[in-house]
Amino acid sequence: MINVELIKPEDCQYIVDWNKDKDEDFLFQWAGLKAYSYPITLEQVGKRINMEGISIYKIIEGDEIIGTVELNSLNTEELSIKVSRFLIKKDKRGKGYGKQILEIVADKVFHEMNFKKLTLNVYKFNIGAIKCYEKAGFIVDTLNQNLRSPKWDSYVMILENK
Repeated sequence: MINVELIKPEDCQYIVDWNKDKDEDFLFQWAGLKAYSYPITLEQVGKRINMEGISIYKIIEGDEIIGTVELNSLNTEELSIKVSRFLIKKDKRGKGYGKQILEIVADKVFHEMNFKKLTLNVYKFNIGAIKCYEKAGFIVDTLNQNLRSPKWDSYVMILENK
């Protein structure tokens, strides 16, 4: 059974470890330009979990932390919130966890937090993630062209509570 709970300071090392053998492009793909700088450190993650307007959740299967997901960019006028920095431990990928986790997050956002829209950004080349998000009910809304390089063009995807 999968559960999603707010991350605690003692859990931050998992995020650092999952990024340890990755390059700068991986960190940029996962975290963007503003959240963390390369190489990611425990201090950076510790600061981020205490930032206002950001909620980082640990994803738990049994007693094992298998990933994290962040909610941020609250828009009280549109009643929307953004999913970002969604990371599943490498040996758990491709097994259907992503869809299940997004459904849990959507339930939390729509029914506990009373938001009406969940958004996320995904790079066009990340076909596996796009398929996962579509399986969870997200649809492509817009294309963001990246001035840095067309490689980093991304889609905004949305899921609305009907």
